[in-house]
Amino acid sequence: MQGVGGRLLRFDGGRVMVHMGSMTTPVSGSHGVVHISVLWQTGEREKPVVVKCIPRSNGTVNAEKAMLVHKHPHLCTPLFHKMADSFDMLVFERMEHSLKCLLHSRKSPKTHTWNFNTAAAFGQILRGLHALHALGWMHCDIKPDNIMYREGVFKIIDFGLSRPIEATPGPAFSGGYRPPEVALRMPFDTKADIWAVALVGASAIVGGLTGVVE
Repeated sequence: MQGVGGRLLRFDGGRVMVHMGSMTTPVSGSHGVVHISVLWQTGEREKPVVVKCIPRSNGTVNAEKAMLVHKHPHLCTPLFHKMADSFDMLVFERMEHSLKCLLHSRKSPKTHTWNFNTAAAFGQILRGLHALHALGWMHCDIKPDNIMYREGVFKIIDFGLSRPIEATPGPAFSGGYRPPEVALRMPFDTKADIWAVALVGASAIVGGLTGVVE
């Protein structure tokens, strides 16, 4: 998106302002980018956020827009949304680390374990996934990159491949975390998300595991 970095955007009738940062990263599975930004809200401290900018023709923001009104402590749902030019712009809180980074940085070279309580961490992740399914959506891309951590809380992010539970299946899951029915091009349901979480959990427990080789 040309010329976005450095712009000051207004949300919520002007009560919220976001300064778009110039540092960007590609959005997985789309032609958009994520801007590292800062948000100011009337009467509150500034807070770090990210702004996801995706072409409206891409069609990957439906789940995220649908969750604007549904907040859950273990789902990284949008704070604000607006349309600018030909882009959907979604503002999210900025998380600290991905689970992928934590699995690499917090391992002990001798024991191949990590410094978090695995059961507690995956309890949070499963509660977030249960909430998403209760809203009628499948995630369809659970992997360590799409689980983020901040101040003791894990959240599921990136709903670009998400689809309604009753929808016709389409592209889903990254290779190493792809359930057998998806790899075999068979119908799948919410249990596919749970399979992927189980593989991510195995990565945390045994270390060095990066999914299942197809």
